[in-house]
Amino acid sequence: QVHHMNIVDNAMGFVLKCRAQMKEGGNPDRLCRIALRNFEKALYSNPKHPFALRNYANTLAVMGRYRQAAEYYRYALEVDAKNVTTLFEFSCFLVDVGSYNEAF
Repeated sequence: QVHHMNIVDNAMGFVLKCRAQMKEGGNPDRLCRIALRNFEKALYSNPKHPFALRNYANTLAVMGRYRQAAEYYRYALEVDAKNVTTLFEFSCFLVDVGSYNEAF
């Protein structure tokens, strides 16, 4: 019996985060908060889901919550250290926040 289909929450969170980044569809902060709730539901179902962890981190970064974003990126890499997308996005994030030494 399926208790929860986290693919739907991941997809909704991703779309909302993208809309917030593009400043499309209203208040970006509100869209990010809704996106975070969707990722939290997905992570409740599967706490080690690399896509949900990475996008949770990315959404926090969009909101300017850089310390928390870095923590979630690091955790996503603990879960799957060879995930190329997470490695790339975390490196880009580190460059964006000026942590060049850690990025490379």
